[in-house]
Amino acid sequence: MMKARALARLNTLHGLRQAAHGDSQAAMKSWMAGVKFSRDLAKGGTLIFALVARAALLSDLNALQKAAERGLLDAHTRKQAALELNSLPETGF
Repeated sequence: MMKARALARLNTLHGLRQAAHGDSQAAMKSWMAGVKFSRDLAKGGTLIFALVARAALLSDLNALQKAAERGLLDAHTRKQAALELNSLPETGF
């Protein structure tokens, strides 16, 4: 579980680094991979796994939101992110 939390944090940071270097498409893909990882982490696990998955999910979503607010994501990337986020279940997991 500790490794999963560390991997989730590294993924979020990787996306932030990609966004800082101007590669918004790769950053969005990293964060969306993190969202999928958090869903997989929560499946069939105990409550602690669900809590770690929630923290990972929020971390990626917050990074995506901040990048969009700062104008780091172009229109195509924002549209792709919206499509993928709309495909998520309403409860997140």
